[in-house]
Amino acid sequence: MLPVIRIAAFAVLILSLLSAVIDVSARAVRETNGERLARGLGPARPRRLYAGTRTNAARAVPSGSPGTTQRGVIKLIAPSTGSVLAYMTATGATPNVASAHTFTYNIPTPSNALVGFTDVTSSSALSEFASTYVFLGNNRATTVRLMGVVAGSTPAGGAAVSAESASYNGGYAETTVFGVDPSTGKITVQWVNPDGTVVNPHFYLYQSTVYGTGDFVALSQSSDTTGWAPVDLYYDTITVSAP
Repeated sequence: MLPVIRIAAFAVLILSLLSAVIDVSARAVRETNGERLARGLGPARPRRLYAGTRTNAARAVPSGSPGTTQRGVIKLIAPSTGSVLAYMTATGATPNVASAHTFTYNIPTPSNALVGFTDVTSSSALSEFASTYVFLGNNRATTVRLMGVVAGSTPAGGAAVSAESASYNGGYAETTVFGVDPSTGKITVQWVNPDGTVVNPHFYLYQSTVYGTGDFVALSQSSDTTGWAPVDLYYDTITVSAP
C-alpha cells in the first residue's frame, strides 16, 4: 500500500510543478522575433519542437482493409475477472498458450459481418458443432460444442449441415457464424435453428470442452453443470504455432 501512496504523492507533486510552470509561463512577457532582431539578437527558440499524434495505442485487433487476413489465437476469458482461462484448439481448449492453435479469418465488409475461422494448425474450420440437429433458445436444455470441423461448411445465416469434427464423427455444424468486434476482439456467435430463428449462445468451459447454450438455467435443471465456468471469447492477433 505504501508504494501506491508514494506513487500517488509523486503524481500530485508532478501536477503541482506543471501547474506552477504553466502559471509562470503565462505571466512571462515574450518578445517577438522582430523585436529581438531589432536589438541584435537571434530569433527566439520555438515554443514547441514537435507535436505529434499518438498512433501506438494498444488494439485488440490491428486495423486492416477488408479482405486482409488476420492471424491469431482465440482466448477464453472469465467475464467476472477478465483472466484468461484457456485457449482454443481443434478439439476444445488448453490452458497453455504454447499449445493453442492459430486461427485466421478475413476482415469482412462491413466490419461486423459474420466470418469463419480457419484453424491453420490442424487444417480445419472452427465451428459451432451439434451432435444432434438441435434447437437452441429459451427453455431448451440443449448445447452445441465449439471445435474444429474437417468436412462441411455453411454460409453466413445458413442452417446447420452434416459434418465431421476433429474428434467426433457425425453431427451438424455451422461455420460462418462468428462476429469479431474490431475494437475489442470480442467474438460473438449466431447459431441458426432449423426453423431459421437465430440465437446468440452463452459459452461455458468444462474441463477441456467449450459448450454453447441458449438457456443455461434450463440446461442446469436437466443436467449436472457443476464445474461449468462461463467464458467470453476473444480474438488476439498473436501466433503461437505454425500451420
